Amino acid sequence: MPKAIEKGNGLELLPLKTSVKSGSLTPEQASKLETLLEKFDGQPEYAVFYLDYGIRFAKWEKGKSLQFHAGSPSLDYLQLARIFNGQQELKVWRADKGFSYRLRIDEKGDEGHAIDARQYLWGTRAEQKLDDGKDLPTGWSKLTEDRGVEVIVPLAIEHDEKDPRPLACIHTRNYIEYLENGQASYGDCRFVSLEKLTKEAVKQ
Repeated sequence: MPKAIEKGNGLELLPLKTSVKSGSLTPEQASKLETLLEKFDGQPEYAVFYLDYGIRFAKWEKGKSLQFHAGSPSLDYLQLARIFNGQQELKVWRADKGFSYRLRIDEKGDEGHAIDARQYLWGTRAEQKLDDGKDLPTGWSKLTEDRGVEVIVPLAIEHDEKDPRPLACIHTRNYIEYLENGQASYGDCRFVSLEKLTKEAVKQ
């Protein structure tokens, strides 16, 4: 893990090595999880699938992909997939013709800098049951909030009903690129991990 350099504005600048591969996929290739994983260098830890009909999370344990639904989500309706672990992310998205992908791997490649951040997930309440009363598998939670939005995540979350705050986040890494005039901007962003939030973390 690269060591962060804390800046005066509270952001942490990470010096790191990183490499990128990109290409295209046919709709048939993008609709099969096995084909997508062939592009991943090793074993992922989590995935988020953005589908025409909703968002589905997945996690891997001992080489096995686990979802709260039986089997894999239907990738025939895929808009965007982000498959990741602490070192890399495979991003697949629907393009004008077929699909495009980008594999970013840290700890090897060109020298660069990035800034880590948290992307809070919807939901200030957590429970381990579905709407029909069935229990979720161990290690999964349903996050809900007053707006009616809900998402089911592969995290075991307990919370205090009197403490309405974000309960989980996606740890993101934002890569800095420099324009010809020397101005810095974010050129890419990848998912690093899925994390529970403590009270202290939300206050930061």
